[in-house]
Amino acid sequence: MWGSSCSPGRALKHFKHLTDRVDGFLDLMADLGTNFKVKLRDYVKVRDDVFEFCQFYAKWLDNPLMKRLKADMYEVLEQAVSRWGDKRSMTKWRGGDINNERSELLQRSVV
Repeated sequence: MWGSSCSPGRALKHFKHLTDRVDGFLDLMADLGTNFKVKLRDYVKVRDDVFEFCQFYAKWLDNPLMKRLKADMYEVLEQAVSRWGDKRSMTKWRGGDINNERSELLQRSVV
């Protein structure tokens, strides 16, 4: 998926794709009408994308940096599952609260 060569532009493009993928996952988690099994399948796919990205770019970038990025991204994904995974707890995250929560999680993953 990530190709065989690395350049700053290519790495940035791949990172943007990864953050878009995480953003889509957070949208899915906030959707009250989506079956939880579907959400878990997407969670597994996003985790795999994060792992592949960090593993590929660890060759060219600082390996500890990629380990930190992977850990931070995993934490964001796990928080989303724990906060929005249970439909009973989702009712308190309606409207703007969901968007604020999603924005906060995304900002933490980029910082």
